[in-house]
Amino acid sequence: MELNDAVDEAVSSMPKDYVLRSFIVKNQAEVIGMLDTEYNEAEVRELFMEDGRAEERINTKREKKRADKAEARANEEKARADKAEEENKRLKEELAKLKTLIG
Repeated sequence: MELNDAVDEAVSSMPKDYVLRSFIVKNQAEVIGMLDTEYNEAEVRELFMEDGRAEERINTKREKKRADKAEARANEEKARADKAEEENKRLKEELAKLKTLIG
């Protein structure tokens, strides 16, 4: 139901001697404007939900950035460990050669 229709129906269902009836009838356009801008629960809920979604997108980006940095650090550590392992292997082989030469 449209707001205009709802106000018309509310006015027509009011008792004729109701104190606010004449005021509402006289100022119907203003009353409708006030009701229309007063509080729209669905609109407010949607705004809160959109704010939440926007914040979640920001948090998701932030967490992805943190995860990417952590992954990069882990990859660097793995590369260092692999390099150290290769160096260790090379030194063991060199030591074994020296031992065979000595004796």
